[in-house]
Amino acid sequence: MTVRSLASILVVVTATAAAAATPDHLQCFKIKDTIAKTTYTADLVPSDTGFPVAPGCTVKLPAKILCVDVEKTNVAPTPPGTAAGTCTGPARRP
Repeated sequence: MTVRSLASILVVVTATAAAAATPDHLQCFKIKDTIAKTTYTADLVPSDTGFPVAPGCTVKLPAKILCVDVEKTNVAPTPPGTAAGTCTGPARRP
């Protein structure tokens, strides 16, 4: 299995340990994957134990999006009710 195929299956790429800040958002991109159409079953285990394991998830190929974890910076203006650089609630999709 190639590295590209593995990235397509996982869809999420983790940040390196050398990153200075903790990623707090995902940035996603539409991609065109050339891998053959197929499906896999996987158990998704979050690194944050506050979220449940998602057993038996179906992963379909070819991939349509690729998401990477990122740190949100330089938010202007600062959202009301929060200190600069902090998040007090669940992440929401735009």
